[in-house]
Amino acid sequence: MKNRKLVIGMKYGLVTSVLSILIGLALYHTGLAGYNSGTNFWTGLLIVFLGFYLASEQLKKENEGFMTFGEGIKVALWLGLSMGLITGIYAIINNYLDPSMMEKVMNQVEYQLEEQGQSQEQIDMVMEMTKWMTKPPVLIVVSVISNLFSSLIVALIAGNFLKKERPLF
Repeated sequence: MKNRKLVIGMKYGLVTSVLSILIGLALYHTGLAGYNSGTNFWTGLLIVFLGFYLASEQLKKENEGFMTFGEGIKVALWLGLSMGLITGIYAIINNYLDPSMMEKVMNQVEYQLEEQGQSQEQIDMVMEMTKWMTKPPVLIVVSVISNLFSSLIVALIAGNFLKKERPLF
């Protein structure tokens, strides 16, 4: 059963990543997504929840209808790891295929900082850090960490509702 958690988590991480990428592209091209957008956050969280729900249902199906809280956490972490790797790699490829997308994000960040009344020194510092965070190795690490974190949060909340412990007797 130990390997099944890995397989299920990775499988639904792949499915969830593809869904996340497609919805992200749709939001971007319709203009509904923007830097620091609540739409991005809630859509992403909903997608992670959906992936965790499907993965936990698959695990329960293969485990006679049972799943402990710990098993749910493990599946969620595998899901988050695979999502982080896939979406990180996608972001790197997308940066090379469409550099204008990252340029638009950088311009939007700068505009929002100016609107907040930040000094030019603060803006330059944030812009430098943002450029550093979009370098391929850093982008993958940030993607993995953020996806692990979000899948863990979802699992901690939803895992309480989705778990089904085996009876002792």
